[in-house]
Amino acid sequence: MQALTFNQTSFDVIDQDNQIWVKSAQLAQALGYSDERSVSKIYTRNQDEFTDKMAQVVNLTTSGNYQTTTRIFSLRGAHLIAMFARTKIAKEFRKLVLDVLENHTQETQPSPQQITYTTPMRNISVSVEDILDLESLQKMAFNMSETLALLEKPLRAIGSNNYAAHCYDARVHYKVNMESFYDIVARMFLAADITPGDFHTAAEAIHAREFRKELEKRLKDDDQWRATLNPSDPLKLGTGKTTQGVLVAV
Repeated sequence: MQALTFNQTSFDVIDQDNQIWVKSAQLAQALGYSDERSVSKIYTRNQDEFTDKMAQVVNLTTSGNYQTTTRIFSLRGAHLIAMFARTKIAKEFRKLVLDVLENHTQETQPSPQQITYTTPMRNISVSVEDILDLESLQKMAFNMSETLALLEKPLRAIGSNNYAAHCYDARVHYKVNMESFYDIVARMFLAADITPGDFHTAAEAIHAREFRKELEKRLKDDDQWRATLNPSDPLKLGTGKTTQGVLVAV
């Protein structure tokens, strides 16, 4: 158990349950009190804030083999006493206690066990119908956003600024969320067991130009897509150009 000294006070450190405890009299001296009863009064006034793990009364054996009853405080208890203390040095003492408490916790705490989590990897399958379903979801969200835009001005005109603000926020969030939506769908396509022909067939059926354009842009610009190119299988994207490539499962 480490030695503890503060303000020319050397504490007789008591080891109890592998924790550092100090005597009430020495705590009073370290805080700049001339009488131990100052600490006793602080404890009595605020006794409901202390637990058995912070303050206890114990019987200690002195050097002359005498038994003496003494109140002792753990580091947390000593810190709480210092919080209520009004001496000039109390603030500095609180810093010391926190430093000692942190170091002691690190010394006594067992090293955390390394745990490795393994996430099972599997291919996913995306059909043409799945692509069209995603396009439908995007279209519904877009229509709701447009409806909110139409409602915003009339709501402000009748003085319903609160609801108008909700409409505005929803429209802004739609634009932000759609960027994430396109990224997620594009990554899903790259990880899926889907052929370029499937994507092209679905793309031809997609009426929402923004949805198709954003997905094709992400697929063409993705390093993972370019790494799977196969010159024997051309893929015609919506830009009017022909790209040689095939998308395989990864």
